[in-house]
Amino acid sequence: MLETVGDTELSPPDGESTTIRAVIDRSDVETFDSADDLYDTLMMLVGAQFIGRRYYDDRGGMPGDEENEVSF
Repeated sequence: MLETVGDTELSPPDGESTTIRAVIDRSDVETFDSADDLYDTLMMLVGAQFIGRRYYDDRGGMPGDEENEVSF
């Protein structure tokens, strides 16, 4: 897998890019049973810069932002 996609670059919305190889190297995982298993592992190992807006909830405002809360 690393020979095929290891050098694929992952670019977060804000922050420094990394590769699949660099992310996997941070773990002790050596095999994957499926592409879904690889994807799940990557999602667990990428840093907070890949999350997007932290604590975002599209059903309301940010926590502690009751002043701007909108109810429909």
